[in-house]
Amino acid sequence: MADVADTELLFRLIQSIPSPKSRVVQAMDGASGKKVFQIIATTKTMDEHAEVAIKGAIGARNARLEKEEVLGEKVVTSLNTRSIQKSIKDKNESE
Repeated sequence: MADVADTELLFRLIQSIPSPKSRVVQAMDGASGKKVFQIIATTKTMDEHAEVAIKGAIGARNARLEKEEVLGEKVVTSLNTRSIQKSIKDKNESE
C-alpha cells in the first residue's frame, strides 16, 4: 500500500477508522502523525522497532493529553463505537 499512498494519506486513512482504539491517532495532527510514520518506515531491527514503539506510545500519550487539555474533557472512553452510535440514535429518536 505504501507504493500507492503517501504518508499523509495513510495517516488520514488510519484516522478515519471508527474505533475507540484509534482515538489517540485521531487526536494527532498531520505533522506528528507523518513524523511517526517516517520513523517507523526507517527502522530495520526488532530493537529499533521496540524503541520506536515506546517513543510512539509516549508521543501518542502526549498528543492525547494535549488534546484533552484543549477540549477540557477526556478523549478516551470505555464506550465502543456501536454503543456511542446507539446513544446518539436513541437521543435523536426521542427528540
